[in-house]
Amino acid sequence: MIILNSPHNPSGQVLGADDLTQLARLTHNTDIVILSDEVYEHVVFDGQRHHSMATHNELASRSVIVSSFGKTFHVTGWRVGYCLAPAALMDEILKIHQFMMFSADTPMQYAFAEYMADPATYLSLGTFYQHKRDLLVSALQNGLFELLPAAGSFFMLASFANFSDESDSDMVKRLIKDQNLAYEDLAAGRLDGTLVMAAAGQSGFLDKPEGKGFGFIGKAVDDATILGSGIGFGLRKSDTALKVALDKAIKQVQDDGTVEKLAKKYFPGFDVRVQ
Repeated sequence: MIILNSPHNPSGQVLGADDLTQLARLTHNTDIVILSDEVYEHVVFDGQRHHSMATHNELASRSVIVSSFGKTFHVTGWRVGYCLAPAALMDEILKIHQFMMFSADTPMQYAFAEYMADPATYLSLGTFYQHKRDLLVSALQNGLFELLPAAGSFFMLASFANFSDESDSDMVKRLIKDQNLAYEDLAAGRLDGTLVMAAAGQSGFLDKPEGKGFGFIGKAVDDATILGSGIGFGLRKSDTALKVALDKAIKQVQDDGTVEKLAKKYFPGFDVRVQ
């Protein structure tokens, strides 16, 4: 089995048509099954399209596609999604599924069915989240971190490799100890030079005691994951929350001065070497 996720959490990368062609070539004349996580299928930016496994005949015949109504309609707590697979595979999936859960509750199924009657409720998601991505990019592009391209999903990454050689796991420990921020080390992902933050926080998080936290770069999150040496920003907050966080960030930068001063203040003990 090959397991894929596109648009990808947390890198923000999106598979293209050429990627699907190469995948089909790789799996041709094999019994490999593809498990394709496509929960961010409608969150794609810059005029790109989502290339589902279902759009490629050969891949569709061997793929189990999983998606999420919760991600699409902003109700992740409802825990309702769907699965698409060839009949032979679906027969086997149903045998297992009946022992994993009994059923999705009826009121939520009716709610989703009614909401999906208007395609605009999900076809406009790319534009909706791209606006938030661009808002963050415009405010953070001259900051301490190097922003990395985000083609889809809820996340945008940034590298801190320009001012620290710290490993991802060491960075996690340092942030917990020095900044009172709890992170999960995802070193297995091996996205060297990158740290990813989950998009679920409140702008008030910036008001931590003694200036702790990443207020100067507009961090509006309350939990995070790390993949190397960088930082990531989530796009699921309201524009108001994002703007409050960014206004505080910009003011902090203005008050504290240069990038070198910021790095030394918020990353004490690091080998700061900002260009």
